[in-house]
Amino acid sequence: MAQAHHRETIWGRSRVGAGAQRELLEMLDERQIYRIDHYLGKETVQNIMVLRFANGLFEPIWNRHHIDHVQITVAETLTVGNRGRFYDETGALRDMVPNHLFQLLSLVAMEPPSRFEAHAVRSEKAQALDAIHVPYDATVLQDCVRAQYIAARVGDNEVEDYRRTKDVRPDSMTETYVALKLMIDNWRWAGVPFYLRTGKALKSRRTEVAIEFKRARLQCSGIRRRSAARNFLVMSIQPDECIGLQFMPKCRGPPSRFRA
Repeated sequence: MAQAHHRETIWGRSRVGAGAQRELLEMLDERQIYRIDHYLGKETVQNIMVLRFANGLFEPIWNRHHIDHVQITVAETLTVGNRGRFYDETGALRDMVPNHLFQLLSLVAMEPPSRFEAHAVRSEKAQALDAIHVPYDATVLQDCVRAQYIAARVGDNEVEDYRRTKDVRPDSMTETYVALKLMIDNWRWAGVPFYLRTGKALKSRRTEVAIEFKRARLQCSGIRRRSAARNFLVMSIQPDECIGLQFMPKCRGPPSRFRA
């Protein structure tokens, strides 16, 4: 283990067995252990709070008055592979949403912490998650999609039907894809939907947070509101790490022609 600033840092997955936990606590105090979801180690993810709170361009508009919706996507081209037994007991929802996707959601939705310190940040993230609206039975089917991949071709690879994967039950109903619509019940996000989706054996490998801002209310004579661009702030996490902003420029020619 590498030591930095008198703190032992452990990078990796959060699934640490009870035996390993006991061994760690025999050598270290809990305050000396830096636990981190491996998604939080990615450079773009670590930049989310800085982008939000340290830039006057975004901080004043990071709320329901200016944001239309938020999309969080973790798409994988890989299949379940040799993890059939584990995956069939877990599924996409439990495997990815409560940890990786909720970590990204909480960074986007949290209030500014009193200081950039572990307990303060964790407290604000927990409050954001606590404010997620719990849906009623009547709306669950409208706001949640579960699916399972079948035999197909993804890129240059042939994909075997999920139910034919080793250690997967032939009548399995375990989802390999899940999409959710979540609402956060607080002043900042009231009425702003958060769309989360993740799955295996999809067309492309992509992890990103895409924030769509509300369309401009064009007042110019002869220019209709539907001509206004869809403005996106896209934080790409993998395979490429970058932050991009989509906005509308003018086309060559007459001044009233725009390009979305």
